[in-house]
Amino acid sequence: MKRKFTLMLAEDDETQRLLIQGVFEGEGYKVLPAPSVEDALHVLANYTPDVIVSDVKMREMDSFMFFDRIHNIARLQDIPFIFLTARSDSQSVGRSKKMGVAAYLTKSCDLDELLSTVQRLVSIRTVSE
Repeated sequence: MKRKFTLMLAEDDETQRLLIQGVFEGEGYKVLPAPSVEDALHVLANYTPDVIVSDVKMREMDSFMFFDRIHNIARLQDIPFIFLTARSDSQSVGRSKKMGVAAYLTKSCDLDELLSTVQRLVSIRTVSE
């Protein structure tokens, strides 16, 4: 039986969240949707996803702070983290690379690019386990 991978999706825009969720569920992923960082932290208290996709600009904290929070939790430290954002400035991209974010995709990317990035990161993680 093929393993079903789990994706945590922190996205406050409902249309974007439902669209991305539908694509990944259509590909066989279990999606843990969260409309806020606080919701994502509550979900992560009970689940360990294979990959996390997060909008950078969230209401209560940005993804840079979210990344720092979850990477201080031992069981979540090795989960690949993807920033998905409309921000394409070199400072944000550089900051994410220095932090160890696995991928930084702008929202101009198509869903196929997001899907292939997640698949690549999940396959790398699966091989290393």
